[in-house]
Amino acid sequence: GQFTQQPGRATRYPYYPDGVGAGPAREPKKEDEMLVDPRALAVKNPPPPDQAFFTKIDGESMEPWLPDGTIVLCKKCKQVTAAGRYVYWIDEENGTLCKRMEKVGEDELKVTSDNPEAANWLLTHVEDDLYRTQDEQTIRIQVYGRVVYPPDTAKSIMEQVTQQLKKVVG
Repeated sequence: GQFTQQPGRATRYPYYPDGVGAGPAREPKKEDEMLVDPRALAVKNPPPPDQAFFTKIDGESMEPWLPDGTIVLCKKCKQVTAAGRYVYWIDEENGTLCKRMEKVGEDELKVTSDNPEAANWLLTHVEDDLYRTQDEQTIRIQVYGRVVYPPDTAKSIMEQVTQQLKKVVG
């Protein structure tokens, strides 16, 4: 597995293998659990299980840094407080997504993908969890957590680049 464990050190975290949310104003349904040794995470202070969850990246919009199938640890939150990678629910068609999110000014939210071929948005806050797209559509965004593992640091990005190069070079 991606995570190691040692007796007496393993911690049981909620794990949502099929995404986090399932509709407007609904809490994520706990699907499974993951037994993890917090020392195996490259996170300075991993959040406790009641404040965090694991989920799986579905899709290619965050490649190369978070490839399809990557397991991520998220610290629970309901809004974007600082620039970072967030897991959020958008609608029935798209479900749960992971993107970089950043507040811009008082009422705008910048939503970007790491993959240059994927869509990026600049959204204007309407009220509560409703935002207006640049083409005047109103969408609902429910933030569930900020990705804390794998960390978004220069070292972790270089490790990811090295892994990707090894796949290509053989």
